[in-house]
Amino acid sequence: MKKYGFYIHFVPCDDFDNSPSGVNIHTHGIPESLGHPDFQITVLLDLEIASGILHDLYDSVKAGRTFEAEDVVSNILVGGMKLTFIEAMECDRPVLRVILPDSDGNIRRSTMNREWRTAQFG
Repeated sequence: MKKYGFYIHFVPCDDFDNSPSGVNIHTHGIPESLGHPDFQITVLLDLEIASGILHDLYDSVKAGRTFEAEDVVSNILVGGMKLTFIEAMECDRPVLRVILPDSDGNIRRSTMNREWRTAQFG
């Protein structure tokens, strides 16, 4: 925490209330270091990819950007693909869950393919 201002916690599990995909990748320390909610990813991704996304989000907040639920962001993912956020709870603390696009680039629940929508929203 002292060196980086936050850390990433990867929790693989079979029965996690807020993650039907069985994974909970989230940050700790961003509220304390930057006054911004922590982030959470609930889609099973390669750890380097998930870490890169969370580091880019942290760096954006550190540079002065603020993210809120329903914001659409296009400068974090490769190729300018969009992502968005929803408010979620992770172990009784509020986080911004990162909603990644499905294979067609959809980030809205109403247009996502079913498998991706379920993994993202629970």
